[in-house]
Amino acid sequence: MIFSSKMESEFFSFKTWFLKSIPVIACLIFFFISISSGIWIYLKNHQICHLNDAMRCFEALEQEIISSNDEKNFRIKTAIEFLRDNYGDTIYSAIGVLISAQAFHISKNFDNAYEELVWLSKQERHGVFQYIARLRLANLLLDEKRWNDALCQLENPPIEFSSIFFDRAGDIFIAQGNKEDARNSWNNALSKLNEKDELYSVIKLKIHSL
Repeated sequence: MIFSSKMESEFFSFKTWFLKSIPVIACLIFFFISISSGIWIYLKNHQICHLNDAMRCFEALEQEIISSNDEKNFRIKTAIEFLRDNYGDTIYSAIGVLISAQAFHISKNFDNAYEELVWLSKQERHGVFQYIARLRLANLLLDEKRWNDALCQLENPPIEFSSIFFDRAGDIFIAQGNKEDARNSWNNALSKLNEKDELYSVIKLKIHSL
């Protein structure tokens, strides 16, 4: 009975303290919710501003690419480097690199095209754009007859790119004069394709021409 009375007294004391503390607890909860909401809003606004700035830089890059300025390549290089260095985490940098590399390739500025594609080929955060860069880099290296370097870009292809990667590997093997490995690569490509795919017929013709 003594123990029971002591427990009742302690419970009553706690209940009294808790009821008196409710306003303070409510204020603390409201304070932390407000702080969290404020931080979220700030980060969201910062992200939007970051993307808007990246978009403006991308648009400036596009203007340089379509211009006919005598210093076009230099200006493209300056624009894409700024975009990469400051907004490399955005989709605009990935697309910017691809169109810049294409512009450099057209103007036969292969070193700059190579540099841009190498950068993007190492950016796992850009997903599909990384694989597009690897494929284009393989094409560039194929043109330069750097067979082994080109094949390295086509190793371990993702499922959605496997048929294209195997097809291009076959082209590289043919350029080397290696018909057996070319046939194997093309057969691997066929195994990833539906017979109704246009690429399927193209690869079939390549195999039949061996």
